[in-house]
Amino acid sequence: MEGLLEKQAAVMEDIKRMSRNIKKDPRERKTLEYRQARASRIDELWRTFEENHQLLMQEEDKTHQYYTENIYDFVMQIKDEIVQLLKPKPLTPPPPPPVEKKVTFDIFMEASGEAYILTI
Repeated sequence: MEGLLEKQAAVMEDIKRMSRNIKKDPRERKTLEYRQARASRIDELWRTFEENHQLLMQEEDKTHQYYTENIYDFVMQIKDEIVQLLKPKPLTPPPPPPVEKKVTFDIFMEASGEAYILTI
């Protein structure tokens, strides 16, 4: 059982490292190929973690920290977060152009009797 728990801890660390690295990578780096490669890698890591978990659940002694601290759920949350981080983000649309308002003034010059219309 100890060997399997060590393998499980190593897979957990790989998943945690992947999460940290994805969060640090700039948006420009997160191309389609980047996302596909990491999605494939997280699927592979999760499959291994899941298989190990199934074997660990067959053990009778469940006093190890893996069981008592519910490590499986903790790692599943990290995996789910990675999956969300790898989803393409919609592009933010540019702000709308400023609305141009026209103001019209009627100007009457009493002395000359002339009238003007000024539009700004």
